[in-house]
Amino acid sequence: MSSERRRIASAATLILVAYGLSRVLGAVRELVIANTFGTSHQIDDYRVAFGVPDLLFNLLLAGAISSAFIPVLSEHLAKGEHQRALEIAQRVLNSAIVILTVGAAILFLVAPFYVSLIAFGYSPHDHDVIVGLTRILLLQPIFLGAGGMVIGILTAYQRFFAQALAPLFYNGAIIVAAAFFAPRYGVTALAIGVVAGAMLHLGVQLPALWRTGWRPTAALGLDDPGVRKVGRLMFPIALGLAAAQVNVFVDTILGTSLPHGRVAALRYADTMAQLPLGTF
Repeated sequence: MSSERRRIASAATLILVAYGLSRVLGAVRELVIANTFGTSHQIDDYRVAFGVPDLLFNLLLAGAISSAFIPVLSEHLAKGEHQRALEIAQRVLNSAIVILTVGAAILFLVAPFYVSLIAFGYSPHDHDVIVGLTRILLLQPIFLGAGGMVIGILTAYQRFFAQALAPLFYNGAIIVAAAFFAPRYGVTALAIGVVAGAMLHLGVQLPALWRTGWRPTAALGLDDPGVRKVGRLMFPIALGLAAAQVNVFVDTILGTSLPHGRVAALRYADTMAQLPLGTF
């Protein structure tokens, strides 16, 4: 086997093992959360609040990294245009951070209205708790989104180790929060654990990103042809994901119209159902 084939095989094995571990850790995360909170009203409040940052992340970035960002970078790298690829990477990353931050700020302000819309069956106290959790969790898509974009850059540069670690750190932080802090401090500790995990998801990749030659700049470059190409490729994906979010919206409304515990139970069941599909 040639050295190139061995390198590809090693990278594929690393990604496969890391992905499998991530899925297992995701299941462990849900088991630990279930052991700590069961199907209590606190975990229902957390699940409803988590839907807001999920909405922001899924609409703007989920699926777009592999389908839009990586192909554009890979195209320039294949032509030997290393500096040009770095310029596009920096500008897309900066643009994503700005868009996610603005989106999070808007959702921070309208959180009370959004929560009253999707959780109309809950009490005013639950509404206040969900709004507070939502505002904490809105930091997650900013860091997780930036981390996702860095994964795209590292994939284009064929740097796989750090990105393989990222989801393990994310899930690990949530598990630690759920197991050791949530029993004393409640779902607020769990929400903080999610944000800490998102920060670790980004932070563990930064040394590898630096080694690609990337350096931070303030450039956005919305008039950059490469950035615009990424945007054009992302647009139809975002439309499809927006349609999928309607299902999530309806599920949440239906769940919150039932007695407490139903939202959490549905989430646990969905996680277990998705585990074999996502792993194999």
